[in-house]
Amino acid sequence: MLLHALAAVTGPDAMLAVHVRHGLQAAGEAWPRHCVAQAARLGVRCAVVSLPPAQAHGLGLEAWARRERYRALVAQAAQSGAQAVLTAHHADDQAETVLLRLARGAGVRGLAGMPARRPLSDEPGAPLLLRPLLGLTRAQLTDYAQRHGLQWVEDPSNANLHHARNRVRLEVMPALSQAVPGAPANLLRAAGHLAEARQVLDEIAASDLAAARAALVSAEVPVALRRLLDASVGGGLHREPWRALSPARQRLALRGWLEAIGQAPPPLSVLSEAQRQLIQAHATSGQVALAEVTLRRLRDWLWAEPRTSLPQPLPWPMQAVWQGEAFIALPDGRLRVSPSRSAAAIPAEALHGQAIQVQAVAASARLRLRPGGMSRSLKHWHQAMGVPVWLRAALPGVFLNGRLLSVAGLGDHHPRAAASAVPVGHETPTPGAVNELA
Repeated sequence: MLLHALAAVTGPDAMLAVHVRHGLQAAGEAWPRHCVAQAARLGVRCAVVSLPPAQAHGLGLEAWARRERYRALVAQAAQSGAQAVLTAHHADDQAETVLLRLARGAGVRGLAGMPARRPLSDEPGAPLLLRPLLGLTRAQLTDYAQRHGLQWVEDPSNANLHHARNRVRLEVMPALSQAVPGAPANLLRAAGHLAEARQVLDEIAASDLAAARAALVSAEVPVALRRLLDASVGGGLHREPWRALSPARQRLALRGWLEAIGQAPPPLSVLSEAQRQLIQAHATSGQVALAEVTLRRLRDWLWAEPRTSLPQPLPWPMQAVWQGEAFIALPDGRLRVSPSRSAAAIPAEALHGQAIQVQAVAASARLRLRPGGMSRSLKHWHQAMGVPVWLRAALPGVFLNGRLLSVAGLGDHHPRAAASAVPVGHETPTPGAVNELA
């Protein structure tokens, strides 16, 4: 029915029909031919996408099929350059969805039902997913199909009461309608109210998220930590604006943050633990691992990092001979050698052909980060510059003949005297200081 109506409105050349073959039942083997034939009657191209064998992995067959179906639509939309994907969900589907989600304990977002319009995926510039038939009932659509002589196929699995949605459709909804006349329409009206409430809550969460970002911009953040925050997923936050919020609004802010960085909201128990660790706790640091990211806090600063990018201690020590190149490749990064006028610079002739060691540095090692400055322990500088404890093992030191030259994430070591420094005023600075692990 949707294809018939669209072909009349937009013309057949502007569309591509897509049938997703799930391969879950023998009766479905004839459906691709039916879909191709019906599309051809309207002059519309039809693509058939076959899913791989079902591997639910604990999702349940319905959830697996839904996930894979949408993945197939995303891929087909990208391949065809589609601006929108339209599905034929109708008002009865919406009422069933709301009732099922209510029974499963959904919140405001879930009880708002299926949106009529949303991005098909989280990718920037993704096409829209449109559901133009949500305002029409199954009976109205059947009447339209009959009046226009359309042919359709009934999925025999729709009668299988093993599936929760089928049981709701065939048993629960009729009983509910008998007990409360107009129940399906009332469920849709309630979903509309909740959709409005969701919009208001989203606006509040966005405002709280903006406040946490603004507080970070104006805060004095240690250099190393600032780099980490800037490179994190979606940028960092300052927790102080959130600490004054009510507990419920704190959880709302966390949900808004997760949605902003493309993460599905976790169960309430995990969200409450994140609230405790990241917003309410007085400890110096906290962290909560989610499916794809780890949420971290160091003092008042919050950020998210992909779980696949967590730093690992590297196989120190390593050794490399400098032959004048700008970068020396390492197993996990590279060593940059560049011209410098710094008092910590090493003359190029002193480095050329020499073995440079890259290895762990003891927390008690002394480091002077500016000429004439105080020599402090590595632990002191890590704390002062906000380098998180879990990151320190992946930040080595660079040595030449046992002499410390630089520490990744902190900077170059300045000797007490500047005897080895490049002379100030030299017009062509001598390549020298090993000053960055990139």
